[in-house]
Amino acid sequence: MTSYATFATASAICLVALLLLQLGTYVVGRRIGRFNIVDVTWGAGFAVVALVVVALRGAGLGGEVGLDWHVLAIAAAAIVWGARLSVHVGRKTAGKGEDPRYVDMLERSGGYDPQGNPRASVILRKVFFLQGAIQWVVSLPLQALVVSEAPAGAFAVLALAGLGIWLLGFVFEAVGDAQLAAFKNDPNRGRIMDRGLWSWTRHPNYFGDACVWWAGGMDLRRPHAHDLLARVGLGRALAGKDHVAAARLGCLRPAGVLFHPAPAEAGGLSSRAAPYRLARPYCAARPSCALPSPSPSSRLSSSSSASSSDMSTPIVT
Repeated sequence: MTSYATFATASAICLVALLLLQLGTYVVGRRIGRFNIVDVTWGAGFAVVALVVVALRGAGLGGEVGLDWHVLAIAAAAIVWGARLSVHVGRKTAGKGEDPRYVDMLERSGGYDPQGNPRASVILRKVFFLQGAIQWVVSLPLQALVVSEAPAGAFAVLALAGLGIWLLGFVFEAVGDAQLAAFKNDPNRGRIMDRGLWSWTRHPNYFGDACVWWAGGMDLRRPHAHDLLARVGLGRALAGKDHVAAARLGCLRPAGVLFHPAPAEAGGLSSRAAPYRLARPYCAARPSCALPSPSPSSRLSSSSSASSSDMSTPIVT
């Protein structure tokens, strides 16, 4: 079996695994009455791909050499990153009802029948299988590990540097998320989050996530896989991490994330209360839509008079 055939086989297996993951997530979401659980499986999907790649390499798919330090290191990084993100999002969304963005999107796309019941075909296509397909495309560089060779010489140095950048980004992202969560739970917090990493950058979690994905592009060696698939990794930076959320600042600009706000993102941060106001009429007619009232501890907003320069750190009211 050629390397291209091996990669195609592995990629098809990864696609099936991701679609099965999303199908299972849909079943859980249908049972608990909210479909924003799909956000929890965003990170988990990449962990699943990494596990599939390790299993296929270990089984000697296509006659490729078995597991080496390069494959194990990158797979471990993907699993750790994905697991942490899924746990974080799960804790963040637990007990808070449906995300109003999903309610609005499904209402506009016919996701509910006249009685207000979810249409499985629409929800699977518009939410779950769509995310599975995006995960598959974004993870193509990770899938290329199934035909990669352990780097040597200068490529080994580049791979180790990439792992170092990954570690920096992972710590930034995890610590930034933890510091923001602690800030929200502090009754004496004040309005502006300017503690810890948030005193250095307006979005340490986004900056860290950008570094994680940049690092992945430094860890491919095999030329025929690198030329095609290393570029695919850039699609993740251009598309954003969440297909429902508004486009975030491009991961191709980590320096911009670190030092100054973009006007488009500043507008996107204007209010987290607005989606609740938009979705409330839909949820009022649907018992299955458990939309909570946004509490002071869970709402990020900025004053209407704030300029874009005031958006450098989250303002909590």
